[in-house]
Amino acid sequence: MPYFRNVFDEFRRLGQLFGPAVVAPLCIAATSALRGMAHRAQPAHRGVVLRLASRFAEYTGWMAQEAGSDAAPRCGGPSRGPAGRGRR
Repeated sequence: MPYFRNVFDEFRRLGQLFGPAVVAPLCIAATSALRGMAHRAQPAHRGVVLRLASRFAEYTGWMAQEAGSDAAPRCGGPSRGPAGRGRR
């Protein structure tokens, strides 16, 4: 999982440089990939994969908020933004 941890850090840097329009689609793809990996992971590793997927999903939600869109957080179900509010 070090690869995806590094990717997450790089996506955050990209977000600071280019904003949500560039980063949100990348985060959505990475979150989807990690969710798929979690389904195939051995039980001992599944939690690590899902925690990392949740970080990507949370960041994707923040990017959607910054872009003024509520659609992206709904893609993966309810999420909590930086203020801790639930969304549906």
